[in-house]
Amino acid sequence: MSEERDWAEADRQMEEEFQRLVRQSKQREAARLRKKRENDFVMVSLSTAATAMKGQPRALVWIQLLRLAFEEHSLEVRLSNARLAELGVDRWAKYRALEELEEAGLLEVTRQPGRATLVKLREDRVPVRIYYR
Repeated sequence: MSEERDWAEADRQMEEEFQRLVRQSKQREAARLRKKRENDFVMVSLSTAATAMKGQPRALVWIQLLRLAFEEHSLEVRLSNARLAELGVDRWAKYRALEELEEAGLLEVTRQPGRATLVKLREDRVPVRIYYR
């Protein structure tokens, strides 16, 4: 009878250890997936983004700024009304969007009458790598 108890106890301990390892593995996998999701990205054309984000000029302005920064290899870009008009964002919506993005701490805006708005993206808040020349 004592030998049966020893085997039962050994089985119980092995099952506990197995369950602990399963939980640990699941936790590691969940952490890996969370980390992977943080770095996910999607490639989408600006016309598709404009269609999907109709009525959300702040998002369109942000995407356009990231695109310009990437194209020009610089965190400082000029954002013209004409570029955004192509996406359906008028100059007043652009102004409000830039104000909101600036309040959110994503960028700094310098306005000069008669010139395209100069925007400086904050490097620590840019979700893409801008490769400098």
